[in-house]
Amino acid sequence: MTNEAQAMRWYKRLTVYHYLIAVLIFLGIFYIIHSTRFDLAYQLILAPTVAVLLEAAISKLKGKPARLESALICGLLVSLIMPSIYFALATTAVAILIKHILRINGNQIFNPAAAGIVTVSIIAGLLGFVNSSPAEWWGATSFLIIPFGLFIAWKIRRLELSLTLLVVYFALLILSGFTNGSFNLNSLYDIGVFFFAFFMVTEPKTSLASRNGKIISGAILASLMFAGNYLPLRYLTADWFLVSLMIANIFNAANSTASTIYRLIEQIFIKYD
Repeated sequence: MTNEAQAMRWYKRLTVYHYLIAVLIFLGIFYIIHSTRFDLAYQLILAPTVAVLLEAAISKLKGKPARLESALICGLLVSLIMPSIYFALATTAVAILIKHILRINGNQIFNPAAAGIVTVSIIAGLLGFVNSSPAEWWGATSFLIIPFGLFIAWKIRRLELSLTLLVVYFALLILSGFTNGSFNLNSLYDIGVFFFAFFMVTEPKTSLASRNGKIISGAILASLMFAGNYLPLRYLTADWFLVSLMIANIFNAANSTASTIYRLIEQIFIKYD
């Protein structure tokens, strides 16, 4: 087999998960080198490792195939958002546990990374370790997130979801800004929002796959995110964007369950017609 043929064979094996893993690792390394925050390298390595090991152990106990790539992505996302190795490791473990425990009809309800971060943030607040959200989104600072994010959202077939969220969210910000006279053009260049839209929201297991579903859920999520500007969230120690995503996940799970029930009823009527 020639080198070209072997390279093509490996290329065909690549999935969107491999692309996403590569992009997340690159974003983490880029920030660490650019900001000389080499201490963050530990959590960038250890959080995904913990996620993979815990996923493998739980899957073995359940007698089911382990989804190691998904676990690795979860660990990378957590490591790029949480501020320290202790928060990152605890959050990763909680995220993987939630992924396996909170399910409807065998399907996970929540984006694991979002659920893990929200849960650990609330617990840390109740214990007095923090008085605001510990999520720093340190990996969501490079403008490269926009081209990479567009590519990932397109590959994962969730581009309509991401773009709808961004359009509706920024449209609401502009409308609100002009209404109360506080519009600031810099608010449209919030890289964290782009990271959230392209890498967090597009998780395929907890987002709707139909075109209309992606557009509707994107608009609902954007509205929830914007509503956080007017809600009394002073004592909430969890990131409101991630709480909004979990609320949207519940909507998506309810919609998917309703669709499944409808199809079952339809099949019963067809069978006995």
